Amino acid sequence: RMLELAQERLQELIGGQYLEPIELINVALTLSTLIGLDNLGASGSNGQLPDIAGLEVGLYYKSASMPSGDFFDFIPLDNGSWGIIIGDVADKGLPAILYARSCRMLLRVIAQRRSDPVEALQQLNHILLTGQSSMFITVWMGIWRPATSTLVYAKGGHNPPFIVRAAQQEAEHLNTKGVAIGFFDGIQLDREETQLLDGDVLTVFTDGIVEASSPQDVDFGETRLEALCRSNRLLSAQAIADLIGKEVQKHTAGSKRYDDAIAIVLRRV
Repeated sequence: RMLELAQERLQELIGGQYLEPIELINVALTLSTLIGLDNLGASGSNGQLPDIAGLEVGLYYKSASMPSGDFFDFIPLDNGSWGIIIGDVADKGLPAILYARSCRMLLRVIAQRRSDPVEALQQLNHILLTGQSSMFITVWMGIWRPATSTLVYAKGGHNPPFIVRAAQQEAEHLNTKGVAIGFFDGIQLDREETQLLDGDVLTVFTDGIVEASSPQDVDFGETRLEALCRSNRLLSAQAIADLIGKEVQKHTAGSKRYDDAIAIVLRRV
């Protein structure tokens, strides 16, 4: 009953004319705790990856020794569509973890009311700005529509994902304009759309992947990540994600500087 009340209150607050941001954030945090949305179980309390029509889903997640605010989620929407989010709070430690949980839960509820990624991120931005935190987040959000094999997406200051196309075998960057969420009000974000064809591989990641540093202070880098995905594009999504994790860990072996790292791999089937 407590879970139902929290869900109902969050829906009321987001759907209401007058936002109460502090209560919104507090209820979101309570709700995420009740349903077990920790960093590793963002897709549900059992940590299972979802079955998404038309896509294989792969995930690599590595928490740093001092966890920060990396987060992700897969959100079921109407008509078989799915929301896919990945983000990073610009802070570390417990405050960042709690803030990430709140942002993820807010986005989950917002997305179920507003399945447009630009509108969803703009509403989240407004809520965060009217709160009392000085933290901000980078985030990428995509809406997968299996009926048309299309991906609608937007980002707020986040690393642009890329697609390795089966036909061209080249990396295509989904680089839209958009500042970080929680900086200032009235933000303008670009909405873009692309089609995923059989064999196309989409890789979405946090900066903990590409900025993973070797003992010689050399970043793993986007070029290395793209080459890895391109040369292994025929493997399953999870196999590609596992390889990303293996290569990142090999690169950082012996290094004392590393961040949370998330890579989501989606392969069109």
